Amino acid sequence: MVSVLALPFDVMSQIFVLALPPESLLLPSTPIPPGPLLFASICRQWREFAFATHELWNTVDLELSPNSIKEISRLLKIWIPRAGNLVVSMSLRFKRRALESNYRTKILRPLEKLLARYAPQWISINLPLPMLALTRLKYPEEGFASLQKLILTRAVNDVPNGRVNAFSPSRELRDVSIVGGTIKNLVLPWEQLTTLNLHYASVAECVQTLALVTNLVQFTANVASSGSPFPAPPLSHLVSLTLRGSPPLSSYLLDFLTLPTLQHLELDFYGSQPITSLPSLIARSRCSLRRLSVHPGRLWTKDQYMEIFSALDSLEELEIRKPPPSLDRGICVLKAQQPHLLLPHLTSLSIESFSNEGDVTLLVDVIVSRWNTAAALPVRLKSFRFTSGALRFAAFARLRCLEEEGLMVRILQLVLEVGDSTDALEYY
Repeated sequence: MVSVLALPFDVMSQIFVLALPPESLLLPSTPIPPGPLLFASICRQWREFAFATHELWNTVDLELSPNSIKEISRLLKIWIPRAGNLVVSMSLRFKRRALESNYRTKILRPLEKLLARYAPQWISINLPLPMLALTRLKYPEEGFASLQKLILTRAVNDVPNGRVNAFSPSRELRDVSIVGGTIKNLVLPWEQLTTLNLHYASVAECVQTLALVTNLVQFTANVASSGSPFPAPPLSHLVSLTLRGSPPLSSYLLDFLTLPTLQHLELDFYGSQPITSLPSLIARSRCSLRRLSVHPGRLWTKDQYMEIFSALDSLEELEIRKPPPSLDRGICVLKAQQPHLLLPHLTSLSIESFSNEGDVTLLVDVIVSRWNTAAALPVRLKSFRFTSGALRFAAFARLRCLEEEGLMVRILQLVLEVGDSTDALEYY
């Protein structure tokens, strides 16, 4: 058997590169060093291979804490030169801790030196610092030319005279997440962003920010309060919208948006009342929504299901998560509409954590009718994903028959009821 050490250098280098984890996380004082350092610690020959393979060293993901900044800085002086002439891409995650009285000396100054030393290399920066610390942090004069992703996690406070404008010249910045606080102290290249996440923001702050981000493609918001919003201009590039937090507030936000290119909508919150803003959003935007993920409310009526389903003519994928027994009213609406006037383009249906009180037989009837359709629908159902605590054997058998005919069926976490007995089953 030929020793691995006898392999040519280019072969060994390629093996090392392929064996790297997705992120070369650089942590101080860890028992297992990150990828390249692990290779270099095996033996002298491997160390020579690793040090000579520049591709192992041109990416690095840093996780900093106030006590590790200086040690990380020393490690980088060894790491970065190994990349040779390759462009180095660096990501930074700062682990937030309670700021001490001397945070300016202990945290900000070492962080300033680190940011400045590798200013052209940063592609991702995560700074969970209060606004006061962000405004007092001295940033590199040349800015961050390669920065693509920025995450700011801040305390909910305002600094009247403070501004953070170090990221405004970042021409590659496309992805921004802001957790807590307000945006009025931040100067960002809003018009070039394509992905935006606002967490614990008010409806007014969401609308105010969206008015600045004219080329946004993907927006996620966790809505915490209302404020005094005003209608935002149409977002002509927004394709994906995810709303979390308070159901009334998140639904309220929809009243101020016009999204003509919206295709994917996720409403990740629980609420008893129906989302009355959804049909009006679709009508106002004239969009062709293709995918919807939603938690139905326990008080939804047949008429309210009818109103929402009627607005979704273009919908192709529907995901219903943790539905209450009221979903039966929606299923009845779908079954009653012959020849399937509702959701005519639906090809994928996923129901997660179906209530044991729900009528599974009724649901399977709808699945069968949407699979064995002739000319009643433009398309027929292609896939069905189902998670439930229990399923009658007869219903399970009908789904298995559909699978044999070509329907893609996935049933997860199933307890199969056969007569009076039950058998646990996970079927994929």
